Amino acid sequence: MNEAPGPTPLETLTAGADLQVTRLDGTAETIRLCQIALGQCEKLLAAQGDEIALGCLYTGRDRTWFESLDANSQERVVIEGDRLNADFFGRWFRRRLDRQERLMPGVTEKFVQRALEPEPPPAPSRSPNSAPPPVRSRA
Repeated sequence: MNEAPGPTPLETLTAGADLQVTRLDGTAETIRLCQIALGQCEKLLAAQGDEIALGCLYTGRDRTWFESLDANSQERVVIEGDRLNADFFGRWFRRRLDRQERLMPGVTEKFVQRALEPEPPPAPSRSPNSAPPPVRSRA
């Protein structure tokens, strides 16, 4: 794995990097990790909570293929893909937030505040066999 904080000049020139991965059956192969194009930044944003989706995006392969990799290889794909794309994606995201602020001043701060609010506790659930709550009469 490359320890550089972002893509090297050669990786930028070639729009990606090669990485050796191992499948669950023990076979190894060299794959290409891609730097994400501008038109795919929305997909990259949507995939932030799903590392399998990130791995698929970084490799251009499907979910079945990605899940055929051993855990160490899956993790390396995500870490290296993040390294290759974080700088460009971060700049794209900053521009997106700036446009959003120009259209709706203060909206970013509101989103952050809402994201940091604790979630309300779940409503108590009733089991299917429990009796309904008693009806109060108006006597």
